[in-house]
Amino acid sequence: MTSYLQQTPDTAVKAVVLEDTAALVGLVLAALGLLGDQLTGSGVWDGVASILIGLLLVLVALILGRANTDLLIGRALPAPMRDAVRRELLAVRHIESVLELTTLVQGPGEILIAAKIDFRDVSTSDQIEWACEEAETRLRRLIPAVRRVYLDPTPPRTPAR
Repeated sequence: MTSYLQQTPDTAVKAVVLEDTAALVGLVLAALGLLGDQLTGSGVWDGVASILIGLLLVLVALILGRANTDLLIGRALPAPMRDAVRRELLAVRHIESVLELTTLVQGPGEILIAAKIDFRDVSTSDQIEWACEEAETRLRRLIPAVRRVYLDPTPPRTPAR
């Protein structure tokens, strides 16, 4: 459950889970504060519970703020998923190598993939076009949230002479 909450780009799910959890923990803290007040006759327990509830709310706000900031700035797919994308691209017949790969989670259910691709030198322009179509189909089958795929035909870098 916690790994899902850490990985999901859906901030609504995170907000609901964190806010509901904070509400329940806050109720327990408030009850303990009132119980301490009733048992000891000291209002200190109620004050301590109020401070702890405030700190809990600040923690939830920081976690949700960080999650939203990641989406505003953009974040890459996790490394295992990037590796799977690279393998899927290399499985296309006319693709020789993936020179650069950029992935961007733009929101819940919205992923962008951009890559610099070295196509086989013997491939025709028609074959390259169909290879791009096949690559996009494969990537969308692998990750249904993929919305945009940009493949840039790029020759391999050769060392300067």
